Amino acid sequence: RDCLLSRGLGDVYKRQTLGLWNNYTHNGLLYLYTPDGEQKSRWIQMIRDKKPDHLEAGCSECRQGILLRVLGKSGDAVYDYFEDIAREV
Repeated sequence: RDCLLSRGLGDVYKRQTLGLWNNYTHNGLLYLYTPDGEQKSRWIQMIRDKKPDHLEAGCSECRQGILLRVLGKSGDAVYDYFEDIAREV
């Protein structure tokens, strides 16, 4: 028996529909490398300031950088947000 099913998670997969993550259909992950603590702080503020209202985003400070996770309703919206950030760093 599959380990996911044996833990009762099989029902989760039966209920999956379009909009898996709170009605968001696309996700993205971006890692920005910088070991500089001050630069991390500036980048995190810039990431927060640039976030469009139609996306959900979360930022984690890593040992040598920042990890950004994004949920959106289109791949283009996620990509455009990442592109805006890339122009600034």
